[in-house]
Amino acid sequence: MAWIKIDDQFRNHPKVLAAGPLASWLYVCSLTFAGQYLTDGHIPSTMLGMLAAVDNAQELADRLVDVGLWEEVEGGYQIHDFTEYNPTREEVRGVRAARAEAGRRGGLNSAASKRQANATANEQQNSTPSPSPSPSPIPIPAAAAPELRPEPNADPVVAQLFGLLDKAAVIVNGAMQAEAWTDLLDITRDKTLLSETFVEAARTGKHPSPNWCRSVLERCIRDNTRPGKWNGDGRARDEPAGKPYARDGPLRMILVEDSQGNITEETVG
Repeated sequence: MAWIKIDDQFRNHPKVLAAGPLASWLYVCSLTFAGQYLTDGHIPSTMLGMLAAVDNAQELADRLVDVGLWEEVEGGYQIHDFTEYNPTREEVRGVRAARAEAGRRGGLNSAASKRQANATANEQQNSTPSPSPSPSPIPIPAAAAPELRPEPNADPVVAQLFGLLDKAAVIVNGAMQAEAWTDLLDITRDKTLLSETFVEAARTGKHPSPNWCRSVLERCIRDNTRPGKWNGDGRARDEPAGKPYARDGPLRMILVEDSQGNITEETVG
């Protein structure tokens, strides 16, 4: 999960006081957007109406520019001094790569231990005399472990994630796949939400993939809902069709699955 930094004197900063509460809330939401999507503080103008549940986003954006919290740039806005107080995109990716490499080394060590244990067991079994005049068994070399996954590393959330993968019969084949799965923990470390995502995959007959799980988790975090609690139009599954959707606005994001099973977001009116 990515984090952003806010000074503990934020509420008393002259720029914040000049912007007012609604514009300041839009500013905070822009920080979380930049941190989640690694934009280095850039806010596309197309996302302005989706950052926060406010009616006058453009007016508030102009106010943030006027007080100096945002800067108007080509294609949108730039959060003032964002990278001076928050890690850059490259720094975050470097940390993730180091984490994935540590997991890869842990997975290799685990696979080597399993191969050694299998070889020892085979040697002991093959050296035991047969009680009947059958041919002597030929030792079979232990095969390399087919999958590579990080060790739990004493992190209970990582351990739970790979436990869910085991239950779902998902094979983590190589360091890149291991990194793709552990990157989900940058979205949330909520163990219940992770479990519910895999339950939803089983309920709908989906074979869970990192991209599918990422889409579900991001939707849940963004809309403050749970897996399987919405229909294709963004309305909660248990909400009457005639009832106005609480998050309806000029634009909404929905999840769309193509013929190859890839899930993407689309903007609808």
